Amino acid sequence: MSVTMTVNGLDAVQAWASELHTTMTQAAAAAVLDVSQDVASKVEIAMPVDTGWAQARWGNPEMYGFWEVSDDGLQIEQGSDLSMIDKYEYIIRLNEGSSQQAPAGFIDVLAENGGDKLEAQLNEIADRVD
Repeated sequence: MSVTMTVNGLDAVQAWASELHTTMTQAAAAAVLDVSQDVASKVEIAMPVDTGWAQARWGNPEMYGFWEVSDDGLQIEQGSDLSMIDKYEYIIRLNEGSSQQAPAGFIDVLAENGGDKLEAQLNEIADRVD
C-alpha cells in the first residue's frame, strides 16, 4: 500500500506571501511615518518657547535637528543634534523640567504615547491579515 500527496498551487501561495510581505512592510512604514509626524508636531506644540530655537530645531535638519529614515521606512529617528549645537542646547534641560511651560519628561511622554499609537496601528494592520 502507498499514499501519495501532492501540493498544488504552491507557486500561487508563495506569490501571495511575497506580496503580503511587501504590503505589510509598506503599511507598517506608513504607520511609522504617520506616528513620527504626529510626535514631531506634538513636541513642537509642547516645547517651551523663549526664543523659539528649541521649537525650530526639533526634527529640522536645516536648524541642526534631525529626521533620519532607515530600514525601508520602518525606523524614523527625530530630535536635535547635540553635537552641532551643544553650547546652545537646552532641549535636554527643557525635557528635564527647567521651564514652567512644560512638565519634566514631556518629550519622553510624547515618545511613549507615540509608541503606543504605533503599536495600535501595527496591530490593526496585522488583524487585517487574520
